[in-house]
Amino acid sequence: MGVFGITPHPSPPPQGGGRDKNVASPPHYDTLSESLSQRGHTMADKVRVAIVGLGFGAEFIPIYQAHPNAEMYAICRRDKTELDKVGDRYGIKTRYTPIMPSC
Repeated sequence: MGVFGITPHPSPPPQGGGRDKNVASPPHYDTLSESLSQRGHTMADKVRVAIVGLGFGAEFIPIYQAHPNAEMYAICRRDKTELDKVGDRYGIKTRYTPIMPSC
C-alpha cells in the first residue's frame, strides 16, 4: 500500500519477464477520489493534523488552517507557557506537553 492506504498503480512488468501468473494484481484506480470512494471515503474527508514542536513547526499552522481538506487539530510543545501562546494565537484547543521530560 502507498501513502494514506492508497494502492499505487502497478509498475509495468520487467522486460523479458512478467508478473507471476499466480499472484493477483492490485486494484487499479485512475484517480485519488476513485481510490478513496472504494474505501468509503471522499475527497471532502478532512485530514486531522497535529504538529509536534512549535519552533519552526508553528509556521505551518496557518497553512493547514487554510487548507480545505485539513483540520488543524492539535499542537505539542515542551514549554506549556509557549504552547498556550501559540494555541491562543491560532485558536487551537487541543494541546499537549510531552509526558517524558526527554521528549
